[in-house]
Amino acid sequence: MRTAPSRIGIKGFSLIELMVALALSGLIALAAMASLSVARQGFSSVDASSQLRDNARFVTETIQRVVVQAAFQDSSFAAANNTSSFISVVSVNVTPNILGGNNQLLKIASTTDTLSLGADLVSRVGASLGDSNCTNVDDTACSNGSDVLIVRYQTSAVAPGSTVADGAMVNCAGLAENTVPSSAGDRMTSVFHVAKPANSTEPALMCSYFDRSTNAWASVPLVEGVESFQVLYGLDGAIGAPNTAFPPGNPDGVADRFLNASQMVVAGDPDSAASYGNWMRVRSVRIGLLLRGPPNSAPVRAGTLTTRCPLGYLRPDLLIPQDLDGEPAPIATDCIDPPESGDSELTSQGSEFPRKGALVDHDGRLRQVITFTINVRNAQ
Repeated sequence: MRTAPSRIGIKGFSLIELMVALALSGLIALAAMASLSVARQGFSSVDASSQLRDNARFVTETIQRVVVQAAFQDSSFAAANNTSSFISVVSVNVTPNILGGNNQLLKIASTTDTLSLGADLVSRVGASLGDSNCTNVDDTACSNGSDVLIVRYQTSAVAPGSTVADGAMVNCAGLAENTVPSSAGDRMTSVFHVAKPANSTEPALMCSYFDRSTNAWASVPLVEGVESFQVLYGLDGAIGAPNTAFPPGNPDGVADRFLNASQMVVAGDPDSAASYGNWMRVRSVRIGLLLRGPPNSAPVRAGTLTTRCPLGYLRPDLLIPQDLDGEPAPIATDCIDPPESGDSELTSQGSEFPRKGALVDHDGRLRQVITFTINVRNAQ
């Protein structure tokens, strides 16, 4: 006769033991998820930082290549011009090879390759223009006081008397000009400025150039995520206060003073002969940019944005450490090219970011400042 097996010695988990095991498993899972989240954030920040460095290298090389071409002339025209003739004989019809606008937007009204500082640039204050795709004054493509840089230069014939260009001179979009200049004033024009590309929410450093194949202006984004583009101009023989006609003299080819575009204007007329005479003294260009990464790319996302100086600091010895992201912060208005004392947050023309007096909540984006100086090869 078969009997049921004995249950003596058979044991299982009690309810308490099962609950403890579930709690421990949950803690382990939470720790694993937290570690995965931190690792993922770390990878995201590393990727964003790498992308910012790549963008910085690209935009630096692009601007440098274009600026060093300023005032280049084909050999057939270069022999007829020299430094003294440009400095001593200046007229409104002689447009300088380097021009710019301080705290302005590019508004191309011209149908030719010659731009007017008075007609083709407009103040960013209250701007809402289709040219820049701005929506309101708080839009980052409009509100951060970015500048405009205009550079002109000629192509060169592949051989004396040839009607074919050698292709060595490129515009800001990297395209070579195939047309040989017909006169000393026949030049390529490249413009760097900040705007928002169509169908994009990110402000970008834009390249605008005159396309001779269509006889119209074209604009292309170079790098997205550019919140601030600042320019200072190193002038040879800039004696006296800003906004005055600098006295004539024998230039030595070395920049004596750096000024912003507003300080180059004489008597409120940016297209006057006196203002153009100041522009022809430019021997170097100092560039400052502020680039930002995608949302949630910064490891710290609380507090307010750190004040940054794209053109550098006046007193680096006075920098104080910043608790949020570890970057140094200027004390008061310690930026090079500071805002004017009487300017408000929206009208300030200084280079500091965020704008003067603005407290902007941290948006979780990684940011990088780039500052470099370019010496101009050719006499202006």
